[in-house]
Amino acid sequence: MTRDEGSLVLIGAHADDIELHAGGFAARESEAGRPVHFVMVTNNMSGNLLPDGNPNKPPHRMPPAPTREIRHREQRNAAEVIGAAVHFLDYPQRHYWDGREAVSLSFTEQNHDPLPASSAKPPIIIAAQDPDAINEMGELLVALKPRVIVTQTITDVDPEHHAVASLVWQAYRLKAMALSGVQLLFWAPGTTSYAGMLPQHFDHFVPLNNTQFECKMRMLRCHASQMTNRRLEMVECRARHWGAELGVTFAEPFTTVFNGLERSVGDAAEPG
Repeated sequence: MTRDEGSLVLIGAHADDIELHAGGFAARESEAGRPVHFVMVTNNMSGNLLPDGNPNKPPHRMPPAPTREIRHREQRNAAEVIGAAVHFLDYPQRHYWDGREAVSLSFTEQNHDPLPASSAKPPIIIAAQDPDAINEMGELLVALKPRVIVTQTITDVDPEHHAVASLVWQAYRLKAMALSGVQLLFWAPGTTSYAGMLPQHFDHFVPLNNTQFECKMRMLRCHASQMTNRRLEMVECRARHWGAELGVTFAEPFTTVFNGLERSVGDAAEPG
């Protein structure tokens, strides 16, 4: 497989992570006729929801099952905008709302996990260091035949974002021979500032035309349970900021982890 072939694989911790940071890249690749895969790593059973998707109402929390159902549905709807395939790995989040209070999952056992479908898997913050989880991610990456893999950044202070970045990075290294020639990129952390939550060097920019950017915004609006007008404004502000760096209207920034051109023997070693 050459570098001009293969799919774009985007891996996020939660519903809307992909669209926030790389939705334009996904729209651009789809427009070019390349396959696009969205991978949502957690079961997304926790988090605030806007009542009836109304950004003017205060958010509230719901039990795990309906929260997961809403997030999954919105993720599928967003992917359908560009015809992307969606893969749900369902690693438990580190906490959930039981109807009265937030409950944290233990680092050592999961007897409080309320979703049986996820009970065989460790919470995502543990999965990032679990050999079986790393291998599972690696097998998925190989199966999706990527040209480029894009995921959360290791510098993100959100523990689940950080864990997903670590999981993907280790899986990529584990399957180095099978993924030879595949590029790995980290997207920018956070949506509340231009540079993200911690300093990050960006060396890969994807310019977006108006159609591709509007497609990104359409995907984001599919996440009605959490997408406020203020968040959409911040997304546009960041896209314009990075577009100005390239002399275009909109762009998305990324950091190259592996360029896919050269791989050392050490990259093929099992992560320690």
